[in-house]
Amino acid sequence: MSYASGRSVIVTGGTRGIGFGIAEVFADAGACVTIVGRDPYVAAQAAARLADRGASVGFVIADISKPSECARMANEVVATRGGIDVLCANAGMFNEP
Repeated sequence: MSYASGRSVIVTGGTRGIGFGIAEVFADAGACVTIVGRDPYVAAQAAARLADRGASVGFVIADISKPSECARMANEVVATRGGIDVLCANAGMFNEP
């Protein structure tokens, strides 16, 4: 049994790039992964790729630069997964001048 097996894991920015790679590692270790991103189409595709590998995966659409959306994201994961064991705060936020 893996360290992550059965744990509820959130990966912000988990729909692509390094975040998706992090989500893959947790999923392969048996975690129940929720990926978070802003684009519903990209999130659905990423979740489907993980599910095709046999992962227990879901996604939440949220802009984590907004505290209200962070709270909604957390509440949604608690409601669907029963709690949060790991939060991987991977998403990058950029302030443009």
